[in-house]
Amino acid sequence: NLKKEEAPTMSLINLVDEMSIFIPETAGIDESDIRDFGNVFMDCIIKQYLLSEDVPEVWDKVPVKVLVGKYFYAVAFDKSKNV
Repeated sequence: NLKKEEAPTMSLINLVDEMSIFIPETAGIDESDIRDFGNVFMDCIIKQYLLSEDVPEVWDKVPVKVLVGKYFYAVAFDKSKNV
């Protein structure tokens, strides 16, 4: 699911309970970025990356909303929305 413009990048995969993928919120890959990413992963303060389709242009314009992984947290956990 990696796009050309997203490279180079890094990710961590947790295979303990079930496969979970984690990617950093920043785009850098220097030593401090790698160290920071490892720390937030080990401290369990990073959200799992959800494989996702792109957000449809009309996701919220039709009666049945289309919710994909890239937009899931922003909508599903928004207390102002009736989900």
